[in-house]
Amino acid sequence: MQDDDTEQDLLPSNDLQAAQIREIALNGVESLQQIARNMQDSAAALGRWILASLLAMNSGGAVAVLSASGDVIGPLGPPLVCFSIGAGLALATGINGLVTGIRVGPVIGTSIELLRLSVFESAIHASTKRQMKTIMPILRQQIIISASLAGASLGAFALGIASAVS
Repeated sequence: MQDDDTEQDLLPSNDLQAAQIREIALNGVESLQQIARNMQDSAAALGRWILASLLAMNSGGAVAVLSASGDVIGPLGPPLVCFSIGAGLALATGINGLVTGIRVGPVIGTSIELLRLSVFESAIHASTKRQMKTIMPILRQQIIISASLAGASLGAFALGIASAVS
């Protein structure tokens, strides 16, 4: 069942309410623009850090395995496979961030434009409310996928270490 508030237009009954609706819509535009800027900056910085860290860990593990003596650490195959999988998962984590940006960017852009129209019309339509509610599921999905990929990359690194020393 849909939320009743989402299904109803917010229409003014007098000039004061029209001004309040315009202010609400304008604040929404400003908030979404700031969120979009913050998301872009944060995602880029965090993505670079996570990607660099996971790649460095897994690549470093692979280099360490290759440079060590077979007598000290045993067979090289399993650790190399684990570190390679970990590096691949690290790359997938970064790619997921890019895909999320590609998916959420147009949704935020459309929401901003609908809110700008609301400022002009002094009314917030149900379609605008529904559009704005589509942002969170995309972001929630991105967090789940990125966390899963990063966790799997860390797991591959730990498995690579474990198989290298046993």
